[in-house]
Amino acid sequence: MDSTSPEAIPAVDMYAMQRTLTLIATALCAAPLLVLAGFALVQALGRGGGGGSDQSIASAYLGLVAGLAVAALGFVAIWQLGERLVPDRYLRHLQVADGIVLVAGLVLWSWLLAPDPRLEYAGNRGTLEVEARVARSILGGESVDAVVAIDFAGGEDSSVPHPEGAREEGDFVVVPWQTTPITVRAWEVSVFVRDRPAIFTLDLPPRPKRSTEWSGWIAPAARPGYETLEGLVLRYRFRLIPHGSG
Repeated sequence: MDSTSPEAIPAVDMYAMQRTLTLIATALCAAPLLVLAGFALVQALGRGGGGGSDQSIASAYLGLVAGLAVAALGFVAIWQLGERLVPDRYLRHLQVADGIVLVAGLVLWSWLLAPDPRLEYAGNRGTLEVEARVARSILGGESVDAVVAIDFAGGEDSSVPHPEGAREEGDFVVVPWQTTPITVRAWEVSVFVRDRPAIFTLDLPPRPKRSTEWSGWIAPAARPGYETLEGLVLRYRFRLIPHGSG
């Protein structure tokens, strides 16, 4: 018999192929969660280690590598365990669950990739003004502009430092700074002290409709990868300034 004749070609077990593809799809659906789990584990183990921005970057890279490793191991484990433990009668249920996870993942991915809304006002410019108050003990005798830098961490902006406007208040030096937010993902400001970042969360609505008064002095937020320096506080206000005004 000719080896290429239809009788010589073994029949494909379509159900076995369907089962294998379903389990592979299940393992792929779980992979992003496993990446996040590995990343979160590394971040949790490294919490409170200090070290400034360099350690934060190194920890992020290590977390990504760990997440990919956990996802690879989890992919193989889920596939193999599924082959052994999932009864045939539950295969359809697993396919439905895979479909739901896939659709939810696509929706979440589209949301994450969506551009941040632009902060625009007819006839006005939205301006965020910030003052950071730094204890002299932190400066260690150096000039404040050599030690302290401020950045809008919540989106795209056009900032204007004002080191010439720094003023002394007893045992503190107050550093003024302002920016025009272009897009706002979150109202957050980073203050870097010798490359050690502190993060401040501002109590502002997603799109402020009017100018605000100065806030009270607030301390840095406690967040992994950021410092909570004693002697560093911040206040802020949002202003709507007509175009062409200072």
